[in-house]
Amino acid sequence: MRSNLPTARQTDWISVIPHLIIFGLIMGTYFLADSKEFIIYGALTYLFISYGLKNFIPINQRVGMRLIHRREFLNAIPYFQSSYDFFNKNSWIDKYRYITLLSSSKMCYREMALNNIAFCYS
Repeated sequence: MRSNLPTARQTDWISVIPHLIIFGLIMGTYFLADSKEFIIYGALTYLFISYGLKNFIPINQRVGMRLIHRREFLNAIPYFQSSYDFFNKNSWIDKYRYITLLSSSKMCYREMALNNIAFCYS
């Protein structure tokens, strides 16, 4: 879905290292379990975990972004506020997002929420 709305996707490339370590640990587990297709199972497990974490933990952020793409800016603000509150209360999830959410974003989720609130008001 292409949108004319301004977005910035900043990747923190150093976060690839913990992702590769986690991927290696998952593959190693399948290898130790004598699975012949340990690479395929490891990749599928990593993808399943990655998509699950990104889709279920920052759910308010995702709903808010969906509303922004529909140009329902005022309706999106409470979702971004809820996202900010969640990540402010559970700051360790946001601080270690490279591991806890398998996110490679340079911006933390609190920053994203505040930026999106400002964008909605503008």
